Amino acid sequence: MRINSKKDLMLGLGLCSFAILFIYVFPWIFKYKVDDSSSSYYGAVLGGIIGGLFTYFGVMLSLDNQKDLVKNESESHRNLLLIQLKLSYEMISALHKIENEPKMVDLGFIIFDATWYTHLPYIENLNQEDLEVIVGWFYIIHKLERDSENGHFNSESKNGVPVDWVKKYTGLLNDIKLIIEKIENG
Repeated sequence: MRINSKKDLMLGLGLCSFAILFIYVFPWIFKYKVDDSSSSYYGAVLGGIIGGLFTYFGVMLSLDNQKDLVKNESESHRNLLLIQLKLSYEMISALHKIENEPKMVDLGFIIFDATWYTHLPYIENLNQEDLEVIVGWFYIIHKLERDSENGHFNSESKNGVPVDWVKKYTGLLNDIKLIIEKIENG
């Protein structure tokens, strides 16, 4: 558990000392006629204070743990999006580098995470342009995957997309590379 400031510590100590004084002063103000020893009163008040303190410290610990969980979840989302971008970038950039290119290439499985868009809110250092480029990139990749699986270009094998189409539609390579570097450094 972390105490955020000296002010919080002093406030907690002040409340505890007030509660302890309250326990000892209150019974002398109001005398009980039924029970002379007033042990039930002390037990109830002390139990309430101890229970309240344990609740307070328990909540503080769980809030600290929750901060860590949110940080870990954000890191996981960042890593998943980064892996997806790197994988698709490497596959497409490899096609751009081929000199003796085949006419058709199978792009049936590039986007392995169909919910890639759920990772975007967890990346803090992206601006509106970066988000538009990422969405456009995944849209083009999805279109190429779908065309590859449906066999729009090759009726014989039903798998594949012309390489020149891949090169034509994936001109965002430099932008994606910059976004990958921005996410890695951010």
